[in-house]
Amino acid sequence: MKNTAMIEKNGFTVAGHTSDTQNTVYHRVWTKADSTMEIRMMVCGSAVLASVRKNGNDDPEFIRDYSSVTVALEAFKSIAADAGFDW
Repeated sequence: MKNTAMIEKNGFTVAGHTSDTQNTVYHRVWTKADSTMEIRMMVCGSAVLASVRKNGNDDPEFIRDYSSVTVALEAFKSIAADAGFDW
């Protein structure tokens, strides 16, 4: 429950569930004049699996796993800032 509250506090919403394990998939979308970025994350136990989509396309170089939700959110803040989006 703590993870869910932390995820939602940081602007992520439920995007759906995985078909095999029914794990919740969260996402957040950033938009500016000519681009969008979406981060999707799935929490499995304490680990987080994440992917990034830019302008509707998967970024094949970005599929990561993180040891915790806290670590993942810190990384996501950096990714958003590097892409020019406000957290």
